[in-house]
Amino acid sequence: MTLTSATLIQTGDPGQYQRVFRAEWVFAHNSEALKKCVTDMQESKQDQRCTVSVPAPAHKAPAGFVMPPVSRCL
Repeated sequence: MTLTSATLIQTGDPGQYQRVFRAEWVFAHNSEALKKCVTDMQESKQDQRCTVSVPAPAHKAPAGFVMPPVSRCL
C-alpha cells in the first residue's frame, strides 16, 4: 500500500484503515506459518487450519498503530 492510498483510506474510513493495518501486523508476524498453510492447502486441495501468533503488547507494534477493539475488527 502506498503512502497516498494509506492516507486516503485513513482519511475516508479510519476504522477500515485500522483493520487493514492490524491484518498486516498479524500477517507480518505469521508469514511463514501462513505460507506453509497455503502450500498445504494447494497440495491437498483441502481446507487447512492454521495457527497464528498474535504478539503480546510488550512487542513493539508498527509506528502509528492503535489496536482497535476486537469487536470492531471481526
